[in-house]
Parts: sequence; structure tokens; C-alpha cells
Amino acid sequence: MKITVLGAGAFGVALANTLVTKGADVALWGRNNHIATAINNHHAVPWISFQGIKLNKKLEVIQDLKKAISNAEMVIIAIPSNELRNFLSESIKNIKSFKDSLSHSKIISVSKGIEENTCLRMTEVIIDVLGIPKNQVGVLSGPNLAVEIAKGLPCQTIVSSYENLDFASQIRDTFQTNNFRVYLNQDIIGVEYAGAMKNIIAIAAGFCAGLELGDNTMGGLITRGAIEIERFALELGAKRDIIKSISLTGDLITTCVSPGGRNRRAGEDIAKGKSVLDAINNNTLEGAHTVNAIHQLAEKHNIYTPICSIVYEVLFNNVSVESAKTTLLAHQEEELEYPEPSNNLIYS
Repeated sequence: MKITVLGAGAFGVALANTLVTKGADVALWGRNNHIATAINNHHAVPWISFQGIKLNKKLEVIQDLKKAISNAEMVIIAIPSNELRNFLSESIKNIKSFKDSLSHSKIISVSKGIEENTCLRMTEVIIDVLGIPKNQVGVLSGPNLAVEIAKGLPCQTIVSSYENLDFASQIRDTFQTNNFRVYLNQDIIGVEYAGAMKNIIAIAAGFCAGLELGDNTMGGLITRGAIEIERFALELGAKRDIIKSISLTGDLITTCVSPGGRNRRAGEDIAKGKSVLDAINNNTLEGAHTVNAIHQLAEKHNIYTPICSIVYEVLFNNVSVESAKTTLLAHQEEELEYPEPSNNLIYS
């Protein structure tokens, strides 16, 4: 089975390398000449975080998009969330066979975010642009730092699909290795909101780190952030118990405590005095794009999101991080109320 990975950023490269090492037939597509040359000629990438990591010699970047997707049975989309619609639309416009090729493939989104203008989740954007049935689309999400995956360190992740457990199982079997453990989850809405919103909470975690509020505050913020994400997701169709999933709590903790995470780092930079514009421009900050959409949805559906709201105010309404400290430390009691539990996780 040919697998195509669209996007040669850190996560796309790490996943492609994992699949190639497992023995899969992988075509990694990327448009950056410098990255393509580094991987194809030196089996490495020129990123500081990947320094010293040698990639599998069989991994190759194909810059011809038409060739990369040709005869692919599975396509992994690792395009930044704020660029996804434009990438798909332009590819359809420029390559006649693009839409037809993907319509015959199983599509897995690993992009984490919510589209700003439409407030759609990434799988919804894919379905909307490609016009494919939703049971053809799945998602992979979890506490998956790209550099650790590229190093071959152990990690866990979640795969989910639209009521198509056979498809989710196929994704699991495709990725599963001794070090890359994959679990099934039947709540794709919850998984996608968790993966997107944890980036917003991570910016708030950066505020806490930059203000030197301590580990106690950080622990409280992460806990409140998990509950806030679940409260929001449940209002928009997610199933119960998403808070117990590694796609929410696991990913959230990893993103908030890892100092190398872009969203946390940007929040910390802002708290230490860097301008919001500079912090956003210096990082691929999916949380900044996502918080706009989450703010719109929260207002539309009257959902209580104090942490996301204060991040929105700091990023877009010139509220200082110092004045946001009260919200970062604590808020109303109902914020900590847990929804009723149930069970939708399938561990394998």
C-alpha cells in the first residue's frame, strides 16, 4: 500500500520516517527545496530541534505533487491548519487529477486547529473542499512531539473516524510499532477539538511560565484547561469522557509543560515583554488562529471559556498578560464542574 504524506514540516517528516522505518511504501511531499535537499542528500533536516537526528535513508521528499499522490491508497495531511483550505483548493485548481486521486484514497488529518472564518474542524474542511464522504476521513492526534517521534522515543496517540471503526483500525495497524502505540477512539469531534484547543491553553501556560507563577499554578491551569476543553467540545457534539483520553489530557500536558512547544514559547515570550506580533511571527502559532474561531463559537453558543477568552483578549485586544493574571490563577467555581462520565474509548 502506498502512503503519501502531504507536508514536510516537523510532524510530517517524523510520521513519514516512522512509516518508512516500519517498511511502508511512503511518498513524502514538500515544497521547500532546502528541506528536500537536506533529506534526500543528507538524511537529515536543518532544524535546531532535529540536530543530530539521522532519518531513514529510504525516506525521500518528492516535490512533484502529482507524482506524490499518484496511486496512493492512504494520504496523511500534515499541512498547517490555517493553510489547509488554500492548499487543497490550489492543488485542485493546478492539478487536474488531484481531487480524483484523493477521492479514491483514505484521508488522515494530523493538522490541529479550527478554521478561522468558517469555524470548521480540519476533517470538515477536507470534506468540504474535496467533496468526499465523511467515512473516508480519519484523524490522528495525541501527545506527539515531532522531535521525539523522529528519535524513535516511545509515544502514544489516538486515531478516530466518523463511525467507521474498521477504517480507524486500519489506521492503527498502519502506524502501530513497539514505540508508536496507537489507540482507537470513537469520538472524532472531541479528538479534534482537544487537539486544536490545547494549543490555546498552552499559550496561557506560557503566560504562567513567563510571569513565573510556579508549578502549582501551572498544574491548576492545565486541569482547568482540560475541563474547559471538554465543556466546550460537549456543547458542540463530542461524546462523554474525552477528558480521560490521551488526545486531550495527554496532549494538553505535553504541550503545556514542554518548553520547546511553539505555543507555550510564544506565550512565555509575550509575558516577558515581546510584542504579540513578533511572538506570532516568530512561531508557527496554530493556537493564535484557533483562538479566533473558538472565541466566535463560544459567543455564538454561550459557552463558558475563561482561559481561551483571556488568551484571545491578550492576542487581539491589547490586554496585558499582567492584567490577565487573575484569570490565570482562578475563576468561578462552576468552571471546575465535571460533566457526567461514560465510556467511548477502545484500547488496543
